[in-house]
Amino acid sequence: MLNTVATLCKLYHSRLGETGYIIANGPSVLDENLSLLRGKRNIVTMNASPKLEYQWGFHSEFYCLTDPRFF
Repeated sequence: MLNTVATLCKLYHSRLGETGYIIANGPSVLDENLSLLRGKRNIVTMNASPKLEYQWGFHSEFYCLTDPRFF
């Protein structure tokens, strides 16, 4: 668990210069070919979008929760 300022500072630039992908779960995500994310790093999923991982064969490293329904 991230509980110290030092830990957060260490993470702050840990992925600097790398490409990141943020997957939300709006209806438009169904129009995208998410299989292109297979083997990629730095994938952030939001709310219900982790449900797409198995279907499309990718794995997110980070999960962001903005809607309490997904607790």
